[in-house]
Amino acid sequence: TQNVPMPVFIGSITSNFSGALRTEYLQFGGGASGGLATSACTTTPCTVAAQSGSWISSVARGSAGSYTATIAAGMFSSVPYCWGNAGLFGVVTGGFADVNATNATTIHVNAYSNVGTTLADNVITLFCMGPR
Repeated sequence: TQNVPMPVFIGSITSNFSGALRTEYLQFGGGASGGLATSACTTTPCTVAAQSGSWISSVARGSAGSYTATIAAGMFSSVPYCWGNAGLFGVVTGGFADVNATNATTIHVNAYSNVGTTLADNVITLFCMGPR
């Protein structure tokens, strides 16, 4: 047992995975201030309010509550696992997001209202993890 804290290495993560993992975050909406989205995304392109590095090259709105984020080339070596939520306290209504990464460069997001049956524009926060 050691009484000295273990040092934290930038970019490090522990896992049972034998290779290198990448973990990234993204928040987008219709505007941004201070690293937070200020409104729901209602037009293309959506405004990227915050992201870890520059792993997302663009976010497009297809229709109400339906978005496609394009992952920059070389970020993931295969399809990442992604999850997220819709809504930001004080900005737009809460809801939930159905997130689906279809390949190493595309994430589809459907944002639903609180009721869960209607697609609705919103602020989206995403997290993705996958092999480098």
